[in-house]
Amino acid sequence: MPSTTQAGDRDDRLRCPQTRDRIGEDPARWLDRELITDADRRNIVLTLTDSMDSIERVRAWRACELRLANPQEDDTPRNPLEEPRARIMQRLDQREAWLELHGERPDRLEEREHDRDLPPVETEWVDRPDVETASDRAVFRSSGSLATDGGESQ
Repeated sequence: MPSTTQAGDRDDRLRCPQTRDRIGEDPARWLDRELITDADRRNIVLTLTDSMDSIERVRAWRACELRLANPQEDDTPRNPLEEPRARIMQRLDQREAWLELHGERPDRLEEREHDRDLPPVETEWVDRPDVETASDRAVFRSSGSLATDGGESQ
């Protein structure tokens, strides 16, 4: 959950506390921005929409985008929109359709019957005169000099 003391949350922007309480984030934090000229911010928003794992979250983001285009009396969006951004709405619609087809993430996860921990690997070390203790085995000691310029000495 984003901190309220981060610099990105200090701006005057639309705030959706009910949505934050319901889904754990405030979509207006990302959507109440100029996304056309700021490619980095736009890519972040598109990545966030592509990684959504619940239909409730997708619908909350869609409602926030619509609210930015139709602010209520008590809303003060920093970047009010003439109409919802088509690319954002299309991406949210696509994500909702994908989630309806494949299921939300917790529904797709399956319990494992067995532990994933692998048994320890046994390793045998060749007896060498420069290896006296187990800790020495982690370090390779070269008896000669190494050339790093292609192997030819100059």
